[in-house]
Amino acid sequence: MNLSVLLFFLHTTLATAIVGVLFLKKGGCVAKYFGIGLLLETIGFASWALAVMMPDNLATFVTVGAVLTLVSFIAFLRAATDDINPALKNLFLVGGSIFVLATFIAGRYIFPTPKFISDEGFLMFNLAPFVQLMYVTILVMVTIPLVEKVARLFESGYSTFVKFALGIQVVGAIVLITSTDNLSLLVAGWAIGLTYFAFWTTLLFRKDIWQS
Repeated sequence: MNLSVLLFFLHTTLATAIVGVLFLKKGGCVAKYFGIGLLLETIGFASWALAVMMPDNLATFVTVGAVLTLVSFIAFLRAATDDINPALKNLFLVGGSIFVLATFIAGRYIFPTPKFISDEGFLMFNLAPFVQLMYVTILVMVTIPLVEKVARLFESGYSTFVKFALGIQVVGAIVLITSTDNLSLLVAGWAIGLTYFAFWTTLLFRKDIWQS
């Protein structure tokens, strides 16, 4: 077992839980649904941590984490479409839910691939190229409007920091689900970990950064 990989997933689980709870406590539709999405991802990251610790059940834990991550995209989409016409919002949510379901079916049944722990201890999601495309598509399409709306919840100086922090998380996530290169995974993991640490500690200890 690669201890640094396990610590990455444990820290990400803790950080996502803290940030998710803080956004839920903030209130408002954008913060609420963003927080719900993060808490779903918290369980997903915890499942992937278990996959690293118990590789005999790796396929099950990876699948559970993937399902929760996909469901979290629906919550993020709800937050991202908060300020649009209700009919159009419902259309986006229905379309997004169908795309999420299609992504799961494609990865699980149409283009299944073995998940594994590499010799260096990295968790390899090993998604088929078309499934990678589906994951990246929904991730990018949701986060483009979402990051802007989440950033608006903060004072001007901190809103820029939030945009950069969330942007790094998105880029890192894309690397983690598409790359099998050890150096790329290592750099992405450190970038996610350090940025997330700065993000959750700032949110936890600086109460004055929120828009009043």
